[in-house]
Amino acid sequence: MTNINFRSDAPHGKIQAQVATLHPVKQSDMTNERQKPSFINRLKEKWGVQSAIQVLLIILVFSLAGSTAVFLRKSFFELIGITEHTAFWLKTIVYILFLFPTYQALLLIYGALLGQFKFFWAKERKMLLAVRKLVIGQ
Repeated sequence: MTNINFRSDAPHGKIQAQVATLHPVKQSDMTNERQKPSFINRLKEKWGVQSAIQVLLIILVFSLAGSTAVFLRKSFFELIGITEHTAFWLKTIVYILFLFPTYQALLLIYGALLGQFKFFWAKERKMLLAVRKLVIGQ
């Protein structure tokens, strides 16, 4: 394959053609390069799970828990009387106080339903210990 590049920066405004021959990359050259692991394989390694199905189930649990928590927020706000006229700072505080425990509980519930309870319980314990150290200081 030939590639031709034209340059007009030659003296006296003449156009010069520069011809370069491109050599196709051999398949053997490509296999010698180190392949980057796939997204699923990186998550398998990071999370310490055995299969791609487990990774997909874990991602599904995160998605379901987040979506459900946001869905429940509207009903919760109506239940306790928060409206669009409520002060933004109050809505924000109530939202955080509602969302944090609700999301954690939903992770465990969906994790159990989809067979990933052990994974989520280990993460939950670690998170609870970190919060305990932060609050109590032990």
